Amino acid sequence: MILLCNRYVKFGQWMGELADQKHQAQLVQQFIPALDNGSIEARLRTGTNCSALDLGCGEGTVVCFLAAAFPGTRFVGVDAAPGSVAAAKSKAEAAGLSNVTFLVGDVSSPG
Repeated sequence: MILLCNRYVKFGQWMGELADQKHQAQLVQQFIPALDNGSIEARLRTGTNCSALDLGCGEGTVVCFLAAAFPGTRFVGVDAAPGSVAAAKSKAEAAGLSNVTFLVGDVSSPG
């Protein structure tokens, strides 16, 4: 799989940029408010008894968008690729986000 991924790095980067643009344009403004008639957005805004987990977070783009939009909520991103987690941590640090944590982990493996 790694060999295959290395052959398509530019394509993967392009797809990632495309997804980032989509998330930036729609995630906080349209998708989150539509969840459960707005009650999820309300909980994220207050941060009261609210935290969110992104399994397979990649380089943390979605987590960082959400963490910036909802600073009172705690966000955790988990990904199996150490390089992606390192990039996510850098992204959050550069944005000054203190409400995020990124961890390396494979959620598909037991124990």
